[in-house]
Amino acid sequence: MKKKLLSMLLTAAMIVTSFSVNVVAAPFGDTSGHWGEQAIKTWSDHGVVNGSDGQFRPNDNLTRAEMATIVANLLKLNAMPEGNPFGDLDQNWYTDPILKCYEAGIMSGDGANVRPNDPVTREEAMVILSKALRIKPAAGGVDGFQDAGHVSNWAEGAVKALLDAGIVNGVGGDMLAPKGQINRASVVTILNNAIGNYVTEDGAEIEAKGGLVLVVGGNATIKGNAKDVLILGNSEEVVLDGLKVEGNVQVEGEGTKLVLSGDAKAESITVAENAAGASVEVGAEASVGTVETEAAKTEIVVKGEVSDVKVDAAAAETAVKVEETGKVETVETAAEKVTVSGDGAVSSVTVSGNDTSVTTPGTKVEAAEGTTGVTADGKEVTTGEAAATEPAVTPSGGGGGGGGSSHSHRYQAVVTAPTCTAGGYTTYTCSCGHTYTADEVAALGHSYDAVVTEPTCTAGGYTTYTCSCGDTY
Repeated sequence: MKKKLLSMLLTAAMIVTSFSVNVVAAPFGDTSGHWGEQAIKTWSDHGVVNGSDGQFRPNDNLTRAEMATIVANLLKLNAMPEGNPFGDLDQNWYTDPILKCYEAGIMSGDGANVRPNDPVTREEAMVILSKALRIKPAAGGVDGFQDAGHVSNWAEGAVKALLDAGIVNGVGGDMLAPKGQINRASVVTILNNAIGNYVTEDGAEIEAKGGLVLVVGGNATIKGNAKDVLILGNSEEVVLDGLKVEGNVQVEGEGTKLVLSGDAKAESITVAENAAGASVEVGAEASVGTVETEAAKTEIVVKGEVSDVKVDAAAAETAVKVEETGKVETVETAAEKVTVSGDGAVSSVTVSGNDTSVTTPGTKVEAAEGTTGVTADGKEVTTGEAAATEPAVTPSGGGGGGGGSSHSHRYQAVVTAPTCTAGGYTTYTCSCGHTYTADEVAALGHSYDAVVTEPTCTAGGYTTYTCSCGDTY
């Protein structure tokens, strides 16, 4: 079978110009002076695109098979489905790239056929590239073009996202031409617009200067500034050394390790479901808005500052470790068998997954209705209620001199709701009788309803204002 496929590949290369899976860059005799020359050279040097017989044919329309091959080369896709789901996909030079894109969820055809030799439309290309680069569909409709209404419903979010990001433009004359064909140079130019840095070599050290940093192989250290970072499954350890990320860092691939060192910052970090066993370490001087994991057995180590940690239901057995220098405002976990531990500060943990353990000091723990096995410092938290772990520094007791036996406090929380005139607070009480209050909330203030008494011939009118607490005037 391999010999037959190789023979067909060689035959196809002689009769069809294509983006082959070969990674050997070649000079092209038809790109000199072309508006896409620099982009074509860049991505040819990376082995992502290629031509044949020394020609690139930049103005020729791109086929769906060629589009799949670009994406498979770009992302270094390897995984294949168990079978071929497409009735019109025979053994050919493009078979493996299309199946790899299908397995990755990037190209699905119409469910029965994939039409490999059809020209890819502009909106199809935009959807494929947005999926490949994990660009989330944008809300709202496409506007600003005379033919904006021609964009298919299934493509609208992807098209708008790429337009909003400045990655794609119209074709001139206020036209977008979503159903028009797209040439080879244009697709390569879109790649060039979207990707600021492309990391493929083990041990690479990159100074990013904006845009997307796409990491597809080996260990890497990245400095500078980036809009987003996408780390795929061929990577091992990626260090963001003082890197400032405007948007999201996406981690994919089992066992991938992400480290934020120095004063690195990111708006968010997402660990995808396919990254089981991945780890994220936020260094002592680093900060992140939200760290969210969808992957089982994720390890999240916080030495710096993180506003929110979110553990999705699929991320069972995730461990959140907050070290002494670390600070986390909130942890929300919906997965089972999650642990939140360490000597650092975690303000609150909200739990809707069973068998969750919280041992960080001074943490308020709330267990949603229906949960079981939720513990704070080893003591079960009643479902639908809140408890707290022991503070990092146990408040000293009053009274006379003399030592006493040591005791590890285990607190239960009782919430006193605010009223119109008095603030609310939470009282934490240990079984030994020790108590303290925290989580104070301001008084609500009066809210009056008015009842008007109309004047009569002999008596004046007036309005009575009454609050729900009973206060009236």
